[in-house]
Amino acid sequence: MANDDGFMVNFDDLFYDHNKEKTKKMENKGKVAKTSTIPALSQYNPNLSQAFRIGQHANPQLSQIFRSSSSSQSRRPQFLVPFKQPVHSHTPKETVTNFIPPAPFSSSQVSLGDYGNGQTTTPRQGLYNIRPNSAVQTDKSSGNRKMGIVLPSKQRHQTMTVTCSDNSDEVGQGDGHLSPSQSVPQSPPDVFSTQTYATQPHHYTATQTPAHDTDININRPLPLTFNGLTPGGASSGLVKLRSVEELPVRFRGVFDFPFFNIVQSKIYDDVFCTDKPLVLSAPTGSGKTVIFELAVLRLLSQQQFKSNVKAVYVAPMKAICSERHTEWKKKFEPLGLKCMELTGDTDIDDYFQMQQVNIICTTPEKWDSMTRKWRDNAAFIKMIKLFMIDEIHLLSDESRGATLEAIVSRMKTVHSSYHFRTNVNTMRFIAVSATIPNVLDLAEWLGTRIIPAKNYNMDDKYRPVPLRKVILGFPCAFEQNEFRFDLSLNYKLASVIQTYSDDKPTLVFCSTRKSVQQAATTLVKDAKFIMNAQHKQKLQRQANIIKDAKLRDTMVFGVGFHHAGLDAQDRGIVETTFKKGELPVLIATSTLAMGVNLPAHLVIVKSTQHYVMGMYEEYTQSQILQMIGRAGRPQFDTSATAVVMTKNQTKSKYDAWISGTQLIESSLHKNLMEYLNAEIVLGMITDVSVALEWIKSTFFFIRVMKNPRHYGIPSGLSDKEVDKKLQELCLKDLNLLSSYELVETDEDCFCVQATDKGKLMAHYCIAFETMKSFMDIAPMETVEEMLTRLCACKEFHDITLRTNEKKTLNTLNIDKNRITIRYPMTGKIKSNEMKVNCLIQAQFGSLTVQDFPLVQDTSKIFRLGQRVSKCLLELMWQKNDYKCLLSAVLLAKCFKAHMWDNSKYVSRQLEGIGPTLSNALANVGITTFQKMEETNARELELIMNRHPPFGNVVHEAVSHLPKYEVSIEQ
Repeated sequence: MANDDGFMVNFDDLFYDHNKEKTKKMENKGKVAKTSTIPALSQYNPNLSQAFRIGQHANPQLSQIFRSSSSSQSRRPQFLVPFKQPVHSHTPKETVTNFIPPAPFSSSQVSLGDYGNGQTTTPRQGLYNIRPNSAVQTDKSSGNRKMGIVLPSKQRHQTMTVTCSDNSDEVGQGDGHLSPSQSVPQSPPDVFSTQTYATQPHHYTATQTPAHDTDININRPLPLTFNGLTPGGASSGLVKLRSVEELPVRFRGVFDFPFFNIVQSKIYDDVFCTDKPLVLSAPTGSGKTVIFELAVLRLLSQQQFKSNVKAVYVAPMKAICSERHTEWKKKFEPLGLKCMELTGDTDIDDYFQMQQVNIICTTPEKWDSMTRKWRDNAAFIKMIKLFMIDEIHLLSDESRGATLEAIVSRMKTVHSSYHFRTNVNTMRFIAVSATIPNVLDLAEWLGTRIIPAKNYNMDDKYRPVPLRKVILGFPCAFEQNEFRFDLSLNYKLASVIQTYSDDKPTLVFCSTRKSVQQAATTLVKDAKFIMNAQHKQKLQRQANIIKDAKLRDTMVFGVGFHHAGLDAQDRGIVETTFKKGELPVLIATSTLAMGVNLPAHLVIVKSTQHYVMGMYEEYTQSQILQMIGRAGRPQFDTSATAVVMTKNQTKSKYDAWISGTQLIESSLHKNLMEYLNAEIVLGMITDVSVALEWIKSTFFFIRVMKNPRHYGIPSGLSDKEVDKKLQELCLKDLNLLSSYELVETDEDCFCVQATDKGKLMAHYCIAFETMKSFMDIAPMETVEEMLTRLCACKEFHDITLRTNEKKTLNTLNIDKNRITIRYPMTGKIKSNEMKVNCLIQAQFGSLTVQDFPLVQDTSKIFRLGQRVSKCLLELMWQKNDYKCLLSAVLLAKCFKAHMWDNSKYVSRQLEGIGPTLSNALANVGITTFQKMEETNARELELIMNRHPPFGNVVHEAVSHLPKYEVSIEQ
């Protein structure tokens, strides 16, 4: 009961009594008090309010027991002591009576031990003072023991009594609640000690520390400590949740939560208090991004960030880089740090433009192209003090893993060479990944002989939400192809969702856009979701503003779909509706798992094969882990489920994958030639022995020594024999490069140096197969022939031909009733190369393409095409063949301008003039910039139906174009 100076709360009947007679007697005595509404905790003590909220963010199992509500005064908050959950499904008594939040607490503390195991724990350190003379008293009427606990107050200490039961039948079945009691006045102690009060079979430990005003860091909260609880529910040792207020004051605003979660707390000291390299393997959704942010703050605390101190963040997807750039721009710019995104979508290619930024968010491919010319910009590379790698398990990806491994090895080489000359450690590596078994291999790779990398391998018990993983195998007949098997799974989706969703949001991943739409259409017919009238109205309102007709039809029934072919506005509506929980089911392509963060209670991977380069392939382990990692919403769920639907034949393989037992292997050996040439051009490799040393700096070498058979090397060989095998591999690749004049070697093939052709290959990041094709160009090759050759380059192999695109492409190729491409191809469009060719010519000819996926593919083709055509142009310059050189120049010019060299739609190159306005100008004969400049501004506005001063703006733009005069003298 509260009084004027303080208050006292009695934890009456702390453990739920399963003895029926005693329970009935207690109810008759009216022991359970009436719950009263209290003001928001944050009004009195924000730290206390935050402490009660940590369960929501860090430990969902605790969040069931340890709750508060500080957002609204009208709610009825529940505060429960953090003990074990009841074994039986009885409803615990949860009451709060006359609870007045205390004044700001000091460093004095009390810790309540986990009952039943005798271990010491501190669930709410820093929250309470305790008096050593608060003896344990026995209530004669009930046989319960009471321990006096004092809370701090500005004027007078306030007392709280804990009551515990001696009934041995209640072991492991308790749950606490609060009820009123009389205050027991005590006098403040001068000396504190630690005492243990035991009541069989429960144990409580009170840890007491001085609370004098002269204490150091008296206002800094101590870590919250829990014993035997992890987010996944598994038992563990003492767990401390580190407070954000342990950071310097100016850094605290970076985080919008009061305590770091368990994963972050365990590695806090190694990230923020040391400069050691670090590798973390943890489940998706465990807050790994915070680790990068702590590393940046560590760098900022060690040396004041100026333009000459930089950090690089590498992620596999452009969407992740964009998301990280947006977040960090808001968080770090107040601290004086400038962030920049450097991906294929950005035009920043000059080192000079990056001089004034501090944090660079980039992709492996973009950073590879930037660092291939680092020797010309060595000063810039030396400014990089922190290198952060997200999703490092991408190393095992056959198509992109080699690039990631190459750039990390290159940065290690730069770091090592600079350290050797100056004896100064210049770069720190921080890498995170999904759950993998060989995290020690990554730590060995990223560490140095002087500073070994710290490594943490945390399994699924550290997930914010416990995840149940289910692998469902389905029969697939021998004559049944992958397409029909994927189609058959659509009719099983409804039953899987009904079984595992618990009527909560479900996210389904499919391999292709067509599969996404087919699954949505089938699910609408097979499943009926229970929604009230208000819910249906919300979905109807969202559906009314959606442009895609099929999505509009399925959305009103509670099923949405999401893929890159949708309009950006439609994708945004679907994402927002699903995040709000208003859309029961969202079906998406697997690429969504790597981009937008849309967690769900249930995640289903429908079929484990996807269509790649004209054929079906199994998902990689990283793709599967990324998809199932979307299961679980920490703010809503205390459990989650991930279901993988696959063939019976592959069920065992995916069982091993999702349990985290699949080793990460290197894929560098499959692209070794390109990266050997790049290092030769950089001057890092000068002979075969140095090439072997470079290989030894890679992750590939570490895995070769442990699993040689995976890389075609017999097992059981000595280290010298393995070295000899790797040397033979180097010689083989160097001979191939030499045969196409990409490198020069001596007679013994020992010393090696770059050629001009090899420099072009490295500078433009061209594949070896593409360079081979360019070296075979015949004399007098025309633009048409050169374009056909360019479309077959390896760089365009991931542009796939979809069945629903063939009609549009065939119309662009040959159609008697409309304008078509300049160089039509024989027959129907039936290959990826023909699709690339058709889209390039359609863009050159200013032909309108309405299909949004084709527009996206065209954009990607031109990004790659400009790079490849520039390389082809410079290569033809070295061949001394005028006809081939002219064709290459025209082709590179067309890629740059996005139109044919003699196009009448030249005005499209000006800002503000699109296809419609350009067509209007061409129809009246204004087909050159000279005619445009000579035409009156008002007349231009009349032709294009624009208001003044649009014509003057056009004249101004044309006047700034360079004008050339060429004269030839014989």
